[in-house]
Order: sequence, then structure tokens, then C-alpha cells
Amino acid sequence: MGDMHFTEEETSLVEEMAKDRHGFASRLGFYASVLVPVFIFGVYGTVQRDFLATVLALVGLTIFVVWRIAQESKYVGPYKSIFQKVLLHQRDLAKTAHQAHTGSGNSGTSGPIDSVDR
Repeated sequence: MGDMHFTEEETSLVEEMAKDRHGFASRLGFYASVLVPVFIFGVYGTVQRDFLATVLALVGLTIFVVWRIAQESKYVGPYKSIFQKVLLHQRDLAKTAHQAHTGSGNSGTSGPIDSVDR
């Protein structure tokens, strides 16, 4: 019950997120450095009625969004696995606490949480 049996990839991801070397200001600076020039270019294109500038700004935003989606989608599997293990661990802790409180050894199900794959 004490060990959630994380894989190496899951452990690495949890450790990286726990360190969080990048605070809010750092993230804001990164996104601003990418998005502000594209936004300004788009505003310029709109004000000057420069179709090409506006299209290039939209293309830049599209590339940025696609890149972020691709980066984040790499971690969907490991995150889902981590959260399932945490959920099962939490359920086991609750079941153990309930059994200790009631003195029963019943290992019945506790509801919809039981549907998580093991």
C-alpha cells in the first residue's frame, strides 16, 4: 500500500514537476516573448489593412499552438498512469481507514472509483 510502483518515466516526471524551477514570472516571460510580437504583427496588419501581415500573424499563432499541443501530448500517458495510481492508492488508504474504524475486514467495492484500470 505504501508504494505506488511508479515507472522510471513516471518518477522522473513527478520529480521534474516537484522541482518546478520555472515560476510564474519565468513562464509569463516565455509566453510573452513568443506571443507579443505575433500579436503586434497581427494588430499592425489589421490597422494597415495588410492582409499578408495578418495572415503571417495567424500562421505564427497556429504554429505556436500546434507546437504546445505536441509538447503536452507527450505526457498524457504518464500523467494518466500517475493519477490512476494515486487514485487507487488513495482509495486503498480510505478503505484501510474505514476497516480500522469499523473493525471489519470487508474488501467490497466502494463505488465508481473501482472502475479505474489496475
